[in-house]
Formats: sequence, structure tokens, C-alpha cells
Amino acid sequence: MTDDVTKPASLSFSYEFSPNETALIARFFRDREESIPSGLEKFAHAVEKAVYNSISIGDAERFYS
Repeated sequence: MTDDVTKPASLSFSYEFSPNETALIARFFRDREESIPSGLEKFAHAVEKAVYNSISIGDAERFYS
């Protein structure tokens, strides 16, 4: 694989994450927010937004603490 991953259309895929997978990915990104690779920021933000939109503020505070 080359460093320029923007060209090959075959690298695109669709996947529906389960609620548990979404929670695990959200925690993974939160624990490593200082080292999220360039290019994954939008994905990390979308995952966090999905979590915040599905739980209460109190639950979100507990989830991320």
C-alpha cells in the first residue's frame, strides 16, 4: 500500500458498527486523542458525536471519565 491512500477507490468500504463497537471505538479515540493520525479526525469526531447523540449528558460524563 502506498502513502497516498486518497487515490484507490477500492479502499472505500461500508460497515455498520454495533453499539458496543461504537462505544469501544469512542473510548479508544478519547484515550488517544493526542495521537489520532492525520486523516482520522473526521471519523473520530463522527464516532464521538454518535455517542453524545445517543446518551444523556450525565451518561456521557460517566462514559468518558
